[in-house]
Amino acid sequence: NHYRQIRTAHTRTTSGLSWARDNEFDVRGAIQENGDGYLTRAGIFFANRTTFKNLTALTLRLEHFLPGYDDLNSFGNGIYRVKEKTSAGILFKSNTTKPLSFAVGVGYFEEDLGSDSYRYEASMNWRPLDGLNLSAGIQYYDRNGWLLHQEDQNMTTFSADGLQPNITAEYFLSAKQQFRVSVQWVGIEAREQGFYKIPTLPGRLMPVVKPDGTADSFAISDIVFQARYRWEIAPLSDLFIVYVKASDIARPLGQDNYSDLLDRAWAEPIADQLVMKLRYRFGS
Repeated sequence: NHYRQIRTAHTRTTSGLSWARDNEFDVRGAIQENGDGYLTRAGIFFANRTTFKNLTALTLRLEHFLPGYDDLNSFGNGIYRVKEKTSAGILFKSNTTKPLSFAVGVGYFEEDLGSDSYRYEASMNWRPLDGLNLSAGIQYYDRNGWLLHQEDQNMTTFSADGLQPNITAEYFLSAKQQFRVSVQWVGIEAREQGFYKIPTLPGRLMPVVKPDGTADSFAISDIVFQARYRWEIAPLSDLFIVYVKASDIARPLGQDNYSDLLDRAWAEPIADQLVMKLRYRFGS
């Protein structure tokens, strides 16, 4: 909460093109320093979204960060320097006014110490009936050199695979009644790579040998399931009935595969609750 930041943005939309419906170009810049005068964020970000005549859309993104310092991810154990970073991405969306639409994308980004990582995503939306909407999506991360804090001044980089699927179904029983079911899962398998120590004075991380007796590789499985019924009794008056089941499983790497992690997450929830909320507005 102790920082100063300056941001600026410019967006330009061009319509009536011979080859597209419209084109939106966006450029932004930001520079930030913490209360001790260290540069913690500085970059320039470009985005361009083109909507074609058939209502498909293509979005291109390019971001570049200058070298700076990280004073958050050490959780109060010091300030360390991060490298110059660049990221880029492309996303294509089909015509969302159609009963069936989809989106696919791919992205590249550099980690704090300069390693290359990638992101892939795909999603689909289907409206077979006016009152029924089904959607599903998945994201996959292939990370190399993912830097995480371990304990005290110890940091570790990881080679990691991350999978994030989600499914949602919405059904409108009437104009005032809605039933919604959604489930989202996050599965991560991370293998330890390099070991570092945060310097006493702000500066570059210091490479060290693996601390004795440590096994930093890990696997995570988080799942959130929600079923919700909403009835609009009157304007500003609603009845909600919500069931939520959630889990947060962390395991040493190698004990479970993705299928086992998913089964364990569903069988060992940290939250399993049913909530009813009635909101009623009195008066005219």
